[in-house]
Amino acid sequence: MALWRIGSVIVVLLWIISPGCNRGERLTEVRGTLYVGEQPAQGGSGFVTFHPDAAKGNKWMEESVGEIKSDGTYALSARGKTGAAPGWYKVAVNYAEVLNPANPYVTKWLMPQPEKYGDWNKSGLSIEVVEKPQPGQYDIKLPAR
Repeated sequence: MALWRIGSVIVVLLWIISPGCNRGERLTEVRGTLYVGEQPAQGGSGFVTFHPDAAKGNKWMEESVGEIKSDGTYALSARGKTGAAPGWYKVAVNYAEVLNPANPYVTKWLMPQPEKYGDWNKSGLSIEVVEKPQPGQYDIKLPAR
């Protein structure tokens, strides 16, 4: 009987301290605009990916992704829920114009250095998701093409 109680306590403790268990459901709305140069991105489509930055203390285990609309705006979601968990993220951007609707892999990049900014490990883009963001806090500004 005592062994069963010890096992139950261990299971509960592991559940409480597991990374992401309690934070995973506490998502914060994240909306922003992608800028290329000084102008909002227009005329293309793509995605923004927020990857948790463990080096800056974000232990959440999932990425949040947002589709870039034709006016350059995006809104993140994770697992079908709107937002991202609070914390620091490395950010990747993939933004292009589809040249052949029959083959969406034929594109023209509408952003500079897609090999750099398309990889959250190389982009150098870092954004903190907070409960009460300042206006423009989630805007992403890339250099002009």
